[in-house]
Amino acid sequence: MLSGIWNLLTMSLAAVWFFGTGWLLRPTHRGPSWLTTVLGLASLVDVLGYAFQSQALAGLGLNFYLFIAPLWAMWIGWILWKER
Repeated sequence: MLSGIWNLLTMSLAAVWFFGTGWLLRPTHRGPSWLTTVLGLASLVDVLGYAFQSQALAGLGLNFYLFIAPLWAMWIGWILWKER
């Protein structure tokens, strides 16, 4: 139960953070903004899957997040490195 509570908390906060960051990136970086918003959506799908006890839905959101998040981090790092 504790794992589920922590997952709900962390992925809810991650969804809010990704949606907000995607919105802030929109004027300057369209591509990363779109991917950031998609990561927020994947986090939200994971939260809804756990909240409604649907392992399939939670697994879909989590696996998409775990696959895309490292690529997103590299892309954002590359942009920050180039603009330095």
